[in-house]
Amino acid sequence: MSRMKGRVLHLCCGHTRFGVGEVNVDLSPNSAADVIADMFRLPFPDSSFDTVVSDPPYKLAYDKRAMFVEEILRVIRKRKGSRILLKLDFIPYFEGFGLTELYVYQGKRYWAHVSLLLMFEYGADSSPETLDKYI
Repeated sequence: MSRMKGRVLHLCCGHTRFGVGEVNVDLSPNSAADVIADMFRLPFPDSSFDTVVSDPPYKLAYDKRAMFVEEILRVIRKRKGSRILLKLDFIPYFEGFGLTELYVYQGKRYWAHVSLLLMFEYGADSSPETLDKYI
Protein backbone atom coordinates (compact mmCIF):
# COMPACT_ATOMS: atom_id res chain seq x y z
CA MET A 1 0.00 0.00 0.00
CA SER A 2 2.96 2.33 0.44
CA ARG A 3 3.32 2.45 -3.35
CA MET A 4 -0.16 3.99 -3.77
CA LYS A 5 -0.06 7.78 -3.91
CA GLY A 6 -2.74 10.45 -4.30
CA ARG A 7 -6.12 9.53 -5.70
CA VAL A 8 -6.18 5.75 -6.26
CA LEU A 9 -8.25 3.73 -8.74
CA HIS A 10 -8.49 0.00 -7.97
CA LEU A 11 -9.63 -1.83 -11.12
CA CYS A 12 -11.02 -5.37 -11.01
CA CYS A 13 -11.20 -5.13 -7.22
CA GLY A 14 -13.25 -8.30 -6.69
CA HIS A 15 -13.73 -8.59 -2.93
CA THR A 16 -10.55 -6.68 -2.01
CA ARG A 17 -10.50 -3.21 -0.49
CA PHE A 18 -7.18 -1.61 0.46
CA GLY A 19 -8.70 0.95 2.80
CA VAL A 20 -6.71 3.93 1.55
CA GLY A 21 -9.72 5.84 0.25
CA GLU A 22 -9.43 4.27 -3.21
CA VAL A 23 -12.21 4.10 -5.78
CA ASN A 24 -12.95 0.38 -6.22
CA VAL A 25 -14.26 -0.73 -9.62
CA ASP A 26 -15.46 -4.13 -10.77
CA LEU A 27 -17.88 -5.51 -13.34
CA SER A 28 -19.60 -7.80 -10.84
CA PRO A 29 -22.41 -6.42 -8.69
CA ASN A 30 -21.41 -9.06 -6.08
CA SER A 31 -17.99 -7.46 -5.59
CA ALA A 32 -16.70 -4.89 -3.09
CA ALA A 33 -16.88 -2.23 -5.81
CA ASP A 34 -17.90 1.37 -5.22
CA VAL A 35 -18.53 1.66 -8.96
CA ILE A 36 -19.84 -1.14 -11.18
CA ALA A 37 -18.15 -0.63 -14.54
CA ASP A 38 -16.31 -2.32 -17.39
CA MET A 39 -12.52 -1.83 -17.17
CA PHE A 40 -12.47 -1.07 -20.89
CA ARG A 41 -15.01 1.80 -20.59
CA LEU A 42 -14.50 3.55 -17.26
CA PRO A 43 -16.99 6.25 -16.22
CA PHE A 44 -14.29 8.73 -15.15
CA PRO A 45 -12.95 11.85 -16.86
CA ASP A 46 -9.47 11.87 -18.37
CA SER A 47 -6.59 12.35 -15.91
CA SER A 48 -8.66 11.54 -12.80
CA PHE A 49 -6.20 9.39 -10.79
CA ASP A 50 -2.61 9.50 -9.52
CA THR A 51 -2.33 5.73 -9.05
CA VAL A 52 -4.05 2.88 -10.88
CA VAL A 53 -3.92 -0.60 -9.32
CA SER A 54 -5.24 -3.68 -11.11
CA ASP A 55 -5.20 -7.45 -10.96
CA PRO A 56 -7.36 -8.16 -14.01
CA PRO A 57 -8.83 -11.57 -14.79
CA TYR A 58 -6.04 -14.09 -15.31
CA LYS A 59 -5.01 -14.48 -18.92
CA LEU A 60 -6.44 -11.19 -20.17
CA ALA A 61 -7.31 -11.95 -23.81
CA TYR A 62 -4.56 -10.85 -26.17
CA ASP A 63 -6.95 -8.79 -28.30
CA LYS A 64 -8.17 -6.89 -25.18
CA ARG A 65 -4.75 -5.88 -23.85
CA ALA A 66 -4.40 -2.70 -25.91
CA MET A 67 -7.85 -1.51 -24.78
CA PHE A 68 -6.85 -2.17 -21.14
CA VAL A 69 -3.64 -0.12 -21.53
CA GLU A 70 -5.40 2.71 -23.40
CA GLU A 71 -8.08 3.05 -20.73
CA ILE A 72 -5.53 3.18 -17.91
CA LEU A 73 -3.55 5.82 -19.83
CA ARG A 74 -6.74 7.83 -20.31
CA VAL A 75 -7.68 8.01 -16.62
CA ILE A 76 -4.23 8.40 -15.05
CA ARG A 77 -2.61 11.80 -14.56
CA LYS A 78 0.57 12.21 -16.57
CA ARG A 79 2.76 13.90 -13.97
CA LYS A 80 5.67 13.13 -11.70
CA GLY A 81 4.58 10.72 -8.98
CA SER A 82 1.84 8.99 -10.99
CA ARG A 83 2.03 5.20 -10.78
CA ILE A 84 0.52 2.12 -12.36
CA LEU A 85 0.63 -1.06 -10.25
CA LEU A 86 -0.37 -4.30 -11.96
CA LYS A 87 -0.38 -8.07 -11.58
CA LEU A 88 -0.27 -9.61 -15.06
CA ASP A 89 1.21 -12.41 -17.13
CA PHE A 90 2.63 -9.96 -19.71
CA ILE A 91 4.50 -6.63 -19.62
CA PRO A 92 2.54 -3.80 -21.25
CA TYR A 93 3.96 -0.55 -22.61
CA PHE A 94 2.63 2.69 -21.13
CA GLU A 95 3.83 5.74 -23.05
CA GLY A 96 5.52 8.18 -20.68
CA PHE A 97 5.78 5.61 -17.89
CA GLY A 98 8.89 3.57 -17.11
CA LEU A 99 8.94 0.15 -15.48
CA THR A 100 10.62 0.72 -12.09
CA GLU A 101 9.83 -2.53 -10.25
CA LEU A 102 9.27 -6.08 -11.44
CA TYR A 103 8.68 -9.11 -9.25
CA VAL A 104 8.01 -12.63 -10.46
CA TYR A 105 5.53 -14.58 -8.35
CA GLN A 106 4.98 -18.30 -8.83
CA GLY A 107 2.58 -19.31 -6.11
CA LYS A 108 2.91 -22.36 -3.91
CA ARG A 109 2.43 -25.17 -6.41
CA TYR A 110 5.30 -26.84 -8.22
CA TRP A 111 3.87 -26.08 -11.69
CA ALA A 112 2.02 -22.86 -10.89
CA HIS A 113 1.46 -20.14 -13.46
CA VAL A 114 3.76 -17.16 -13.14
CA SER A 115 2.44 -13.72 -12.29
CA LEU A 116 4.37 -10.50 -12.78
CA LEU A 117 3.98 -7.74 -10.22
CA LEU A 118 4.80 -4.50 -12.03
CA MET A 119 5.17 -0.86 -11.07
CA PHE A 120 5.39 1.87 -13.68
CA GLU A 121 6.15 5.50 -12.80
CA TYR A 122 5.56 8.55 -14.94
CA GLY A 123 8.76 9.96 -16.39
CA ALA A 124 10.95 7.11 -15.10
CA ASP A 125 13.64 5.58 -17.28
CA SER A 126 13.27 1.86 -17.82
CA SER A 127 16.20 1.28 -20.13
CA PRO A 128 17.25 -2.36 -20.30
CA GLU A 129 20.09 -3.45 -18.04
CA THR A 130 22.09 -6.63 -17.78
CA LEU A 131 21.82 -9.08 -14.91
CA ASP A 132 25.53 -8.72 -14.09
CA LYS A 133 24.96 -6.60 -10.98
CA TYR A 134 22.59 -9.26 -9.57
CA ILE A 135 24.86 -12.25 -10.12
